[in-house]
Amino acid sequence: MLEQLIQKLYNKYQRPHRIIAFKGIELKSLPENIHKNLMDNQVIEGFKIKDEKFFDVQHKRFLLRSLMDTVNHCRVLSYESLLFGYNQVNKDLIADEVLIIDLSINSLVPNNFADFSKNIEDDAEKGEFLDLNEFRDIIASSSLIDDNLYLQFADGKLFNEISLIPVIEKVNWDYQKLTTIQENQIVDNDFIFNYENKEFIALYYDTIKNKSIVKDILIDNETIQSELASEQLSILLGAFNLFNISYNIKRVKSDLKKSYRSELNGLLEKYWQSNSFRSLKIYPDPDINKNLIEISQATVVESIVEQFENSFDPLKDVQDVFLTAPTGAGKSLLFQMPAMYIGEKYGALSIVVSPLKALMVDQVNQLRHEKGYTKVAYINSDITLIQRDQIIEDIKEGEIDLLYMAPELLLSYDISYFLNGRKLGLYIVDEAHTVSTWGRDFRIDYWYLGYHISRIRNYARDSQNKKMKFPVIAVTATAPYGKQHDVVFETMRSLQMKAPITFIGYAKRDDITFEINHLTIEGNLQTEKVNLTTDRIAEFEVQKDKTIVYCPFTTQVDALMRASRNTNVNTHPYNGRMDVKNQEASYNHFKNDEVVTMVATKAFGMGVDINDVSRVHHLAPTGLLTDYIQEIGRAARDKEINGIASLDYSSRDFQFINQLHGLSRTHHWQLREVMRRLVRIYDDTSEQNQLITAEDFGYIFPDADNDQLQGEVKKALLLIEKDLNKKASGIPVLIARPKNMFSTVFASFDLKDLNILENVLRENEYKLLQYPTLKDKGRGLIELRLDELWERKFRDKSFGIIKREFFNNTLFKEIDLKPILRISLGLENSKSKIQNELKNIFNILQSALLRLSGSFFTSIEFKGVLIDLGVEDNLASRMSELLLPMFSQRAAKNMENLKVDDVRKKSNFLQARRDKGGVIMKYRVIDYALGALRKNVRRKIEMSFNAMSSTVKYVNLNSGSKFLYIKIGQLLEVFELGNYEVTGGENPRIYVRINDPFRLRNEAFSEYKNSLLQDISNRHVAGVDLMREFFEKEMTSDDRWNFIEDYLLGYKY
Repeated sequence: MLEQLIQKLYNKYQRPHRIIAFKGIELKSLPENIHKNLMDNQVIEGFKIKDEKFFDVQHKRFLLRSLMDTVNHCRVLSYESLLFGYNQVNKDLIADEVLIIDLSINSLVPNNFADFSKNIEDDAEKGEFLDLNEFRDIIASSSLIDDNLYLQFADGKLFNEISLIPVIEKVNWDYQKLTTIQENQIVDNDFIFNYENKEFIALYYDTIKNKSIVKDILIDNETIQSELASEQLSILLGAFNLFNISYNIKRVKSDLKKSYRSELNGLLEKYWQSNSFRSLKIYPDPDINKNLIEISQATVVESIVEQFENSFDPLKDVQDVFLTAPTGAGKSLLFQMPAMYIGEKYGALSIVVSPLKALMVDQVNQLRHEKGYTKVAYINSDITLIQRDQIIEDIKEGEIDLLYMAPELLLSYDISYFLNGRKLGLYIVDEAHTVSTWGRDFRIDYWYLGYHISRIRNYARDSQNKKMKFPVIAVTATAPYGKQHDVVFETMRSLQMKAPITFIGYAKRDDITFEINHLTIEGNLQTEKVNLTTDRIAEFEVQKDKTIVYCPFTTQVDALMRASRNTNVNTHPYNGRMDVKNQEASYNHFKNDEVVTMVATKAFGMGVDINDVSRVHHLAPTGLLTDYIQEIGRAARDKEINGIASLDYSSRDFQFINQLHGLSRTHHWQLREVMRRLVRIYDDTSEQNQLITAEDFGYIFPDADNDQLQGEVKKALLLIEKDLNKKASGIPVLIARPKNMFSTVFASFDLKDLNILENVLRENEYKLLQYPTLKDKGRGLIELRLDELWERKFRDKSFGIIKREFFNNTLFKEIDLKPILRISLGLENSKSKIQNELKNIFNILQSALLRLSGSFFTSIEFKGVLIDLGVEDNLASRMSELLLPMFSQRAAKNMENLKVDDVRKKSNFLQARRDKGGVIMKYRVIDYALGALRKNVRRKIEMSFNAMSSTVKYVNLNSGSKFLYIKIGQLLEVFELGNYEVTGGENPRIYVRINDPFRLRNEAFSEYKNSLLQDISNRHVAGVDLMREFFEKEMTSDDRWNFIEDYLLGYKY
């Protein structure tokens, strides 16, 4: 069947002076007459390419001659040799026309190499360094599917320049017209289509090789919601049509009203002290209508247990479960009870991933102390190594069946470390909406969970050396279903869930009424709002309301707290800037008092478990509609209480939302700069594997402090990875994975203490370094492995404490270890040329800033002056986007204007402040500061670089030298005059693998626009419009809940 098609295609496209290569086939599929006449037959044995012969210099010469010669007949070359040869020769020297006939359905194609067996996808996910040797320019990635290795070629350049004939035509299909079957009607031969797990690739090749018949292809709602998944299914169906393979495509609908086993009642009575399960309202088919059915909590529990039990049957697929349940529906029970049941009956360990430490501690304490369930524990970065070891031992002994974990810790270890020989029961993702890249509660480490799940399913083995089968349970309170504001399907895709059984809970809260008052505010919006809300708080206390007052900004919380002290009302603050001790004090006061007001930002959110809140009031909305629904849902958790959601609404309220959005935005230009930095790192090292630090990108995110910088860089890499992979049809152009347990740091010590140091430390924990500058001052330099030290000497402390003590210089009493940063600088050209370039740059800066001196100016005004001075537009944009924030700082409170002495230590020359709207940053030139910086930069370069083009400096963490050397490195990067690297800081490293340097370079140096960023921006604009409609229209409470229901089900967008 395949041979006949290939022969037919060859006959159709063969011409004199043409070279044909077939992509997406095994070599043994070629007809015999084509196979024996392959140009590269000499490197093929038994239908496989022999690696040694393929990369031999004789083969390389042969390919070059063959491509540069012209012959009067058609030739056929393996796709692998075409790609290899094309990388060696200039395309203008290729004599004959080259044509690629593409029979692939995906970028992953069969592996025709005899000896290549590296699973790049798995190794890259684990952050392992890969040395592909000669294969690096041919293979971008590889993946093991059903025990067969498939390759993704690094063929971006080839595709860009060579004619391609796609053979397979897409088939249009209508989701609404498909036959529907229940999940219990699925039989062994049915194929459940899932775009993320790639099993459809193996299905395609197995089917066309064996000429088999596909009985039924089953799809779920997620497939229709994903553009990539829908397109891939269309291609798969087109391939089956091409080969005359019959199939049926059906839609799977979950059975949401099944009966449940009686043992669940016993667990309910024992741990929840109840003799009846709550009733849940759900939408059985939200794609079609808003009809509701009522089911028992036990039905959900039964569905989860059944899917786990399917893992024992090798012929059954395990489906995942996705659940949205409104506040008060007993969400925790829905995943805790099945975990208890399968732990007790089958000895399986279930893992709960939780986004907040406080949330996991609270849930574990509730289970242990309120419900009496002791087989539960949590592991996060706050516990000591001794405590962790004891928990791991308890897991092994069967004393723990339910383990709560922080995502960053789970991602840092192999799953077998935590299972310790046990079977994995459920992989539970609590607060799953935090996976959404556009949500306010987005957690970066949550985004990596999908890869972690996929890696376990594809490559991890249980105690019997079999693939692990387990259901993923994703649970959240509020998530829009489909359309523009979708979170449900984005979460499913991100977690790579398999045909999930979906429970979409009732969207309305019939026990909460709205009080929306419309008013017009003419004066200062924040002042008027604070005054009005202060009066409201006093009214609420008189009415004996227990109230949460939400504010967009911490400054508003502070202002309300000051005002409320004058009115003697019982208020407590809560925001993200408070330390944990004060947060806990406020939380406990609010929880235990009957009449009290909590004045809070959005930080008082996930994990709040207080039943008797009677009112939620907003000074102004803190986010978009999903955020508002979540916040008002904290009222009336107790069924005996009717809650109120109140707001004194002004049409100007949205300036706060827009300001918050502007402050948290990542910009397209920043992503371009990150990509360009990665390209330069690749060009400097020629290595596809890199360990980078957030500090390497500090000049791109100058507003981020040390804690924020790590998140900003990880988010940028995440957005780039997702976007480039999407644009390259799923080819992983770039893979970035955080290495959360960083280890290597540097410190100086008094040379007199060398003997003490050598007695305290072991050989594997440190290395002495030579640095004359420190030695002249009587100090030595040491490289420390904090992880090794922690394992041996500080097992009674958490790693976070060890890190903090090291950077506070309190780790050892007997040794004075001062933390040091290592800064590497490199020049792209001779020192004299670099100095001349910098001289010209400083001259341009001085001329531009002279025109703008005396008042505050914007980056747009600065760019305009640069263009007037003759600076090219792209360079003017980079200078205004990067230099202004890089060399500016803000004045302290109660300080009007900065002077040169205020900015000298940090090597700055500008003062920065936001405009009255709080969004646009403005700058002011500080007299004499630019001249001082110019002198220091050029002098340091002159002294640091002698005959060498690189230098390494070790500097104290808070010294002026640190700031100056980093600024020098950033200047070199911005103007592409050199490079820099900072190591030894508090941020862990990030593993980056550049699979396709060609595609990365093309995007980095183009007018790159990130599709995810654009989507986030579009959603924000549409979200604000929805909020305006919601608050400005006169509606009853029922009308408002109908509005919310339509929004959450995707009918209003």
